[in-house]
Amino acid sequence: ARELIAIALQTNPNCSEAIQLYAAILIADDKNRDALVFLKKALKTNPQDMEILSQIAACYEQKSDEKKRDEYIKKVLAINPRYSQVYLAISQACENRRQFPAAVQWAKKGIALNSRDWEGHFIAGMNLLRLGEEKEGYKILDQAFSLNGFNIWAKNILTLLDRDFKRKEYVQFETE
Repeated sequence: ARELIAIALQTNPNCSEAIQLYAAILIADDKNRDALVFLKKALKTNPQDMEILSQIAACYEQKSDEKKRDEYIKKVLAINPRYSQVYLAISQACENRRQFPAAVQWAKKGIALNSRDWEGHFIAGMNLLRLGEEKEGYKILDQAFSLNGFNIWAKNILTLLDRDFKRKEYVQFETE
């Protein structure tokens, strides 16, 4: 992906999609400082690019800079008050760092902003499962799948959970 991104940026240094993908890779690699430099440079081309602004907010969340994070969230919501992706970008950054409670919290903020955004339901449901909150996670994943019946990840997890919880096909051992 990095090679293809480099080619895309050589062709068009302002290609928003390539910039966003490269920044997402840097964030996943825990290189928030590099991602911030790259994303802020991209804002010069389009200062109202909500995806880039959202990724910047996610970087500041990972740096524990609440003031800057909130500043960028406000910028996004001033452009589009129902743009739930700003919270989902932060949620995904938390998920990447195994901060599952925070990932759930941010995903639920996204759901509150736009209850029709299947991705917020999916992220919240998956992270609730990681936290051992199977019933709530199942319910939210089921909602995600009802909003996007093409989400194979949600379908597979729901199938597995059906076999576990509804049909009791798996043996469970509980310990202290």
